Order: sequence, then structure tokens, then C-alpha cells
Amino acid sequence: MVKIKEIKAITNLKKIYNKEILNNRIYFYEQPNTSIQSYIGSNYRKSSSSNSFSNSSSNSSSALSSNSSSNSSSNSSSASSLFKYVCKFTDGSTSKLYKINFKNSNNFFILKKIRKCEEWRTELYILEKIKNKSPRFLNLVSYYENYWNMCIICEHYNYYDLYEHIKLNIPYPLDMVRFFIKEILLCVKDLHDNGIVHLDIKCENFLYRPNHKYPLILIDFGHAEVLPINVVKQFSGGSYGTVPYLCPEGYDGIYSSKSDVWSIGICMHILATNLFPFDGEDSDEEYEYNARKYNLCLGDIFSKESHEKDFLLKCLSFDMAYRPKIDTLLEHPFITNV
Repeated sequence: MVKIKEIKAITNLKKIYNKEILNNRIYFYEQPNTSIQSYIGSNYRKSSSSNSFSNSSSNSSSALSSNSSSNSSSNSSSASSLFKYVCKFTDGSTSKLYKINFKNSNNFFILKKIRKCEEWRTELYILEKIKNKSPRFLNLVSYYENYWNMCIICEHYNYYDLYEHIKLNIPYPLDMVRFFIKEILLCVKDLHDNGIVHLDIKCENFLYRPNHKYPLILIDFGHAEVLPINVVKQFSGGSYGTVPYLCPEGYDGIYSSKSDVWSIGICMHILATNLFPFDGEDSDEEYEYNARKYNLCLGDIFSKESHEKDFLLKCLSFDMAYRPKIDTLLEHPFITNV
């Protein structure tokens, strides 16, 4: 068993441990069987940032507070398993996604293990910044780190992502396209209002909750950046995001809030036609070539002049200066004329 770096602040810490435990050092250990245990050291040290996370969501707090009662001794090194792995969702090159279940609770959560690199610091910061800022965001519950990974725990929703739903229903009638695009706009607006751009807007990054007041939840902030509206930034690392949704300037590492607007246009075309407007035949190089050359291939539904075609072309303006802001798109006749 390897002792892991001390955690100065754990999101939602006040809900996981009682007030007395807050004054102790919190350690996490990772065993060969990948179960996580929490060890409470006898050394006292109050975290200066522990009060920063007092406003937690009711779903998270109810699930986690049930684990705090067993940790009543403040000076002992007693251990108890915090959660168990239920299944693995994805296994990417830099991150792995798991469904987990906390002990003595029927509530499930998402654990994202991120290989340590510069990007994970940004993702964690953004998740903390937007926590409980909008019911349209995936909420951070807790986090910890070991030598190799940063591990982020978020709320779990038992819903399909929008792309999975699309595969069952494509192509959507125009009214449904309007409904989903309006909800996507509202999600992105809430993010932009907090001075953050997502930079990986795609159908897979929205969870769909039918018949809910807030039917879409925006997830996966691994590429997000703190970037106010009207600010353009060039990243030295080149392009990142998902190629078929990437704006032309994004291939040169140039990003802004207008990058998300372009991606919304791609989502709209997929919802209406089940096709990307810049065909690449599953080749990233061909997608890039067609986007840079603006070889736009619209589906039949956009063949005639209409509000929906105008909305789409505004989102997919080659020059990002001509792409409208989210607030302007929400007032477009395609959205308002129901």
C-alpha cells in the first residue's frame, strides 16, 4: 500500500466527514484491487479552503453524508472503504471513466481518472468554478489525487447522452431539432456567462433527461478554458477537441467563445440529417481539409431558404467574427418562431 499525497481541500468535504474530522489530515490510499480507502491521520491541520465548498447539491450530500457517521473518532487511523467500482464506461489514452457506488448508499457517481498533465488542473479548476452555478452542468462532488492520476468524482445521471438518443431517432423533425438546439444554447450560455468556453461541444457531451425542466446536462470539461466572451486566444499546443466539430481556426490552435457557436451548428446539422456538413469519411485529415476550404455539404432540409438554414449558416460562418453570440442566437426566428 502506497501513501498518497496529502489533500489540502476535498470538494464537498464538509458533507463527507463531520466537523471534527475536518481538522485532520486526509489521506487516500489506492490498493492493488483498486478499492479506495480513506485514512484519518492524527496530525491536526485545518484546511484553509475547506469552507469554499459548503454549498453542495442535495443529491450528492444525501448520498455522502451517510458515510460520515462511521468516521466519528478524530484521532484514530481507522479506515473504511469509501466506494466500489461498478463498471468502466470508457478507457481513453489520458483518462478512464467509471461508475462507482458509495458504501451503504444506493446512489451512484462518476469517477474520472485523469493521467496527470497540465490539462487536469484546468478541468478541476473549472469544475470547482461552475459547481452549483447552473442546473444544466454536471456537478463536481469530490476529488483526490495519487502519484499517477487526478481522480474526479461527479454526479451520475442514469440517462443516455444525446448522441445515443440521436442514433435511435434520426433524423429528427424540425420541431425536435429546434427544441434540442435551444437547450444546447441555454447550456452553453450558462457556461459563457461564467467566463468559460467549452471547446468540445458535441452531441456526446450532453445528457438527455426526457420530461425534465432542464432536459440537457453539459458534461466533460476536459478541454474547457477560462476565456471571457470576445477574447481570442491561441494555444501553443495546437488544436484540441473533436475533429468533426472543430472550427476552421481551431486547427491552428485559435479559440474563442465563437468556437462553441461553430460546434453548435455542427450539432444542428447532425440532429436534422444524421450527417456532418463537412464530409470526411471518418478521416480526420479530410474533415480538416473540408473545414479549412469550407466545402460545405448541406442536407436536403437546408436546400431552401428558411429560418433554419439562416440559423445554421450563421453558426457555421467561416470567419468567426461573423458568428453570433449565444444571446443573439437565442433571439433568432428559428428559435423564437414556434
